[in-house]
Amino acid sequence: MRDKCTSASWIARERNWEATGDSKERDLAEQIANSVTWLLMSDGKMRIGFWMDFESSIPMVLVWNSQFTRLMSCLPETAPRNENHLLQHTSFVRKIDYQPKQIDYETIGKSYDILKVASAPKRVRAGDKLLEQTGDASLQNTGWSYDAKTGLLKLSHTEPQVRITL
Repeated sequence: MRDKCTSASWIARERNWEATGDSKERDLAEQIANSVTWLLMSDGKMRIGFWMDFESSIPMVLVWNSQFTRLMSCLPETAPRNENHLLQHTSFVRKIDYQPKQIDYETIGKSYDILKVASAPKRVRAGDKLLEQTGDASLQNTGWSYDAKTGLLKLSHTEPQVRITL
């Protein structure tokens, strides 16, 4: 039960931070996220263990991963630098391939995605279309935006195949 309460508080604080920009909410989200790192061991493995029913441990791992990627997208400084990570998406992702200078992935349909990228994108394609760089990618318009300070790439696309060239 402790994990559920911690998780719910963490997500609520992240959403408050996103909606209001209140730095107190941001700090609380980070503090709550830090409190759940007791699951990590010094070698990077998670201290989750196995239960009588192995399948019951899988959802916990997936929820834990989902929450940390959400935290990284809300607080980009918590995401690893010089690495590429898909942090949020509004459509299911079928597959993803990270290369040093390219990211290829496929969603089920149109999607609004947030990625942390190691360097500024040179090109972003969805299907056979080259997407335009906009001031701010949104759910309503296709295109992409990149924030050099945070390393966040936000893109909205209608075609499922995406290729980001770095």
